[in-house]
Amino acid sequence: MARLYSPGLLTKFNDNTVVGLGDSRVAQIHADGAFLNKNAQNHFTMGNALAGNRAVLVKNLGVSGDRTDQILARLSAALATGAKWLYIHAGCNDIGQNYPTATTSGITAWTNIKTMIDAAVAIGMKVIYVLEPGAANFNTANLLLQLAILNENAREYAETCPNLVLFDLPSALWSTSATSTSAVSLITSLDGTHENLASAYTAGKAFAALLTAILPPRPHGVRGAHEVPGNSLVNLLNNPMFTTQSGGSAGTGNTGTVCGSWAGQRSGSASGAYSVGTASDGSGLREQIIAATWTAQGEEVRLVQDVAIGNWSPGDRVKLSAEVVVDAGATNLAGVTLYVQANGTGSPDGKTAVTSMDGWCSTAGWGVQTTEGYKVLLETEVLPIPAYTTKSWLTTHLKVVGAGAGSATARVRRMQLRKRFA
Repeated sequence: MARLYSPGLLTKFNDNTVVGLGDSRVAQIHADGAFLNKNAQNHFTMGNALAGNRAVLVKNLGVSGDRTDQILARLSAALATGAKWLYIHAGCNDIGQNYPTATTSGITAWTNIKTMIDAAVAIGMKVIYVLEPGAANFNTANLLLQLAILNENAREYAETCPNLVLFDLPSALWSTSATSTSAVSLITSLDGTHENLASAYTAGKAFAALLTAILPPRPHGVRGAHEVPGNSLVNLLNNPMFTTQSGGSAGTGNTGTVCGSWAGQRSGSASGAYSVGTASDGSGLREQIIAATWTAQGEEVRLVQDVAIGNWSPGDRVKLSAEVVVDAGATNLAGVTLYVQANGTGSPDGKTAVTSMDGWCSTAGWGVQTTEGYKVLLETEVLPIPAYTTKSWLTTHLKVVGAGAGSATARVRRMQLRKRFA
C-alpha cells in the first residue's frame, strides 16, 4: 500500500490550529465555497464561538457526499497544512450508501478513519474524531448495526491511542425522550442529516466544552480605547471599546442612544431600541445594547461602522471580531452575525463586493436558535481585499437576525477590524 503521508512532515503551527477533513458536515462549517463565511448552522462554528474562538481552522477539506475512501484522497493535503489538530467528521455516507457492502460498511468506514488517525498521530498531530450520529433514515436493523460497529471501534481505540480525542456528538443530537428502537431519533435537524440552528447550538455547547478543555485561550480584539486608527492602522474602527457612549445615529425606524462613530440600521419593518451600558460580569467593559424587534423572517437590526476611505487599501487583509452577549428570553432569534464587506471596481480578477462573516444564519427553514442566554466571541475569516483601482467602501456590521416575528437583546463589546501584517 502506498504511504499516505511523508515521514518528514511535522506539525508546524501552534496548539490552536485545526484542519477539517470529512464530508458535507465539515464542508458545512462554511456557508460558501470560498470558505470565507462561517456557518452558525454547524456545531464547529457555534461551539468555537461559544469557546472564545480558540480554534483556528487553517483549511476546510470537507466535500459533500464523500465516503471515507474518497476522503482518504485528501488526507495528505490535511497533513501537509502543518496544523496541530486534525478534525475528522465522516462515516455517515459509507453506511448510508452500503459501501462497499451493506454488512461491511461500518468496519470499512472505521478502517479508513483509523488510517487517517494513525497517519496524523505519526507526524505529531492530535486528532478530534466526531462520533457518528448517523441520520434519521438509519431505520433498519443493519444500518443501526453498522453505526454501532463504527462508533464502538472508535471508542475502544481511543482508550489506548495517544493524542486522539472523541467528540460525542450523538449524546448532543440523539433524542433522549424517543422510544423507538428501530431508527435514529434526532432532537431536530435540517434534513435528517445536517444540523439546523437549534441543533447546532445544542451540539455547539458540548463542542465548546471540549475545545475549552483541550485548546489554550487566544487573545482577541481590542482591549484599550487608545487602539484607534488615529494612533495606528492596526484596528481600523473608531470607538471600538464603546467608551464614547453617545454621538452615534440610531437610523431610520430605530430609537435610542448609539455610541459615537457607530450607527444603527434595520431591514424591512424591523426596529431597534439602542442603549448603552457597562457589562454586568465585572469586566468593566462598555457595551452597545441592541433591543431588536422583527415582524418577519429574515429581518435584521444592525450596528454599523464604515471604515474611512483613506484608512484601507486594495490588497489589505482584514479580520473583524466582537464579543456579543445575547440575553435570555429571545423569541424567534436566528442568531447574531458579524459581517465585513469591501467593495470596489477595477480588480483584475473581476471581483467587486467581497464578504466575510461569522455566525452566518439562513432563516428559511433552519429554525430558531435558542431562547437561552449566551456569550460568543465572533471572529471572521481573514478577508483579502481585491486589487481595486477604485475603492467604494469597507463596512462592518453586527446583525441581530430574526427567524420570524419576535425580539432579542444583544450586547456588543469591543468590536474591532484588524488589518493584518501577513
